[in-house]
Amino acid sequence: MENLYLRPVFSDDCVLLYQWANDTMVRQNSFTADEITYEEHVKWFDGKRNSKECKMFILMSGNCPIGQIRLDYNDNSAIISYSIAKKYRGKGYGNIIIQLIEEKAREDGLDYLYASVKSGNISSIKIFESNLYSRTNQQAEDHLTYTKKL
Repeated sequence: MENLYLRPVFSDDCVLLYQWANDTMVRQNSFTADEITYEEHVKWFDGKRNSKECKMFILMSGNCPIGQIRLDYNDNSAIISYSIAKKYRGKGYGNIIIQLIEEKAREDGLDYLYASVKSGNISSIKIFESNLYSRTNQQAEDHLTYTKKL
């Protein structure tokens, strides 16, 4: 797990992120479980890339993409959304991607990070709790909300 870093998402990453987004487990853990069409994805991808309220990154190990993470900004805070490519799950990359995005968030002067996690997504729940995120709600209908003061 050496030489891990976040790089900005490039336009060439659209297909890779589309493939990751439609992974079976990603769809199960998403708040919208339906498969995404490529046209829908391109529209979403272009909108996020062109938004001043969003930053997207790819977790890299050398030249190999491992996962993606996004910050959607709201004043002095941001909402985290991330996923790890199927073949890299269960190897600690979830913790690393969260720690690296926290560094970026601090550099941007953010005070808080938030995450909404489906209540059945045990891996993400463990990742946020092990990185000292506080559960800010009781279990809602289908998700938990986590917060961390930076």
